Amino acid sequence: MNEISQADAERIALLYEYLYLEKYSWLNPMFTPEFVKLTHNLGLVKYLAFRDNQGIMQSFGGLHQMGDHATMPLMGYNTKAAQELGLYRLTCHAGSLYAAKHGLRLNMSSGAAKYKRTRGATPEMEFTAYYLGHLPALRRLPVQALRFVANNIGIPVLRRYEL
Repeated sequence: MNEISQADAERIALLYEYLYLEKYSWLNPMFTPEFVKLTHNLGLVKYLAFRDNQGIMQSFGGLHQMGDHATMPLMGYNTKAAQELGLYRLTCHAGSLYAAKHGLRLNMSSGAAKYKRTRGATPEMEFTAYYLGHLPALRRLPVQALRFVANNIGIPVLRRYEL
């Protein structure tokens, strides 16, 4: 989408809510139409959308590109629509086509591991890095505790269950 109207931004936020909040967990981030418009206007996210015959957006993928890599950290679809429409697959395919057309490596992010493996995806462990050296020892302690739990419990569990 080259332009995002207020109605498009509202629909994108709603479709995201259907999938990530209503279907999975209300602990996921909640994105507003203002966030959608801001990320689009700043060029941080390219929104790929599918509309039905009446012009109503039924799914979207939010693609973020950095150099020759891309990821689709935002996605949503009408979870109330018939599963046979394949909205999730259609949206994933749109991201793949965009990446191929622009010569990008595409990371489809974590989640739905079994679904992705059966379609040929290969798992890769993902990490987040934080620099804490400038903080006093007491302020570093919670992050160091989290690192210990992640490295000694989280990673082994992810590997064991192939998540």
